[in-house]
Amino acid sequence: MALLDRLVEPFPHVETRDVVGVLRDSVAFVDPRLARLDTERDDTFRVDHATGTHLVKVAHPNDPPALLDAQDAALAAAAAAGLPVPELVARATLDGRVVRVLTWLSGAPGSRPPLRDTGRLLGRLSRALAPVEHPGADRVLAWDLRRVPELAGYTDEPLLADAIARFAAEVSPVLEGLPRQLTHHDLHPGNVLTEGGRITGILDFGDLVRTARVCDLGVALGYLIPDDGSGRAVCEEFIAGFEEVAPLSAEERDVIPGLVVGRELQRIVINEQLGRSGTGSFDAARVRRTLARALEDWT
Repeated sequence: MALLDRLVEPFPHVETRDVVGVLRDSVAFVDPRLARLDTERDDTFRVDHATGTHLVKVAHPNDPPALLDAQDAALAAAAAAGLPVPELVARATLDGRVVRVLTWLSGAPGSRPPLRDTGRLLGRLSRALAPVEHPGADRVLAWDLRRVPELAGYTDEPLLADAIARFAAEVSPVLEGLPRQLTHHDLHPGNVLTEGGRITGILDFGDLVRTARVCDLGVALGYLIPDDGSGRAVCEEFIAGFEEVAPLSAEERDVIPGLVVGRELQRIVINEQLGRSGTGSFDAARVRRTLARALEDWT
């Protein structure tokens, strides 16, 4: 199977009434009322019921049970470390797909809390996930930064092709020698909840993967650097917060600018593929400006 095949393959969405039936019959929710949430890989709902509010995720039909178990193990480890993550309440099945009921977290996504606070949050999460061992996280994931060289077959645009080749030559060999562990791999502002300027939640462990731990910083910073100037100050502040909790080696720090470029390359190439198959959207012009700035900072 080619790298992007599972990302661009459409899947049948579940009917809301069928999810209501599962929640009523298997989870014993009284009068469940669902609101579908926008997600890329699964069917996700907010459910309000007689005694509260929960999050419901109906897994993608191609996601193996081992991967879902790994995500649950990561959530449990993060919760045990005192991090604000959804906690698993119940499991059920619907037409062979796993249905997970999780706690609902307060707050709203999309804002940008202080960089140092976000870096510290990722450092705490990285430390919490470090001891978790689960074979379900050992997988091929298109968004894994180690896979950037494999994007070469999806673009013939010279700028992108040259940057991918440079990543393969300069970043990939270094990553092979760096510490590996489970990583969240998707800590962008849309997956961080805030309320009153305070971080209240970390969402979406769907891209969980075992890879070089420093990749988590490259991913997060790829969404935080500006598109109208150097991102060096942003990176320094974020990394300082991370290192308050989880110090990096010199080799890890040195590879971060290349990883940020790698995430911008993924955002462009993968999202263009998703767009061509009618599943997803992104601000292409802005991401391309961000890539240009990231390339300038990658010296």
